Amino acid sequence: MRWIVNISNFIVTGLILWAMTRIFPEQVKIDGFWHIVLSVIVLWIIEIVVQLFGAILTISGIASASCLVAILGVFSVMLAKLIALYIMDAALTGFTMRGFWLKLITACACSILCVSYKSSRA
Repeated sequence: MRWIVNISNFIVTGLILWAMTRIFPEQVKIDGFWHIVLSVIVLWIIEIVVQLFGAILTISGIASASCLVAILGVFSVMLAKLIALYIMDAALTGFTMRGFWLKLITACACSILCVSYKSSRA
């Protein structure tokens, strides 16, 4: 079941980046399909790193399962995606996204529309 969630998040993130190129064609330019796939892979890797960091904090006892930690988790994922968009804009040759607010909107859309999966096993 986890692989279905990963594939759906991969597709949703790709569709969000594609939609941004269609909605804001002057500010967002992605050269082709493979640049979208590479961008989604980079965003996915950043999300996995943030999730691992959150798991390490939870295991070590620094974080607990409170509502505040969940809210901070969402903001940390958005911040990580925002930083990843800045890195991709600077380093990836076929990816151009101009403006802070556009990157923030994209990071928020990716964080809100991507789903998470919690196992029911104890």
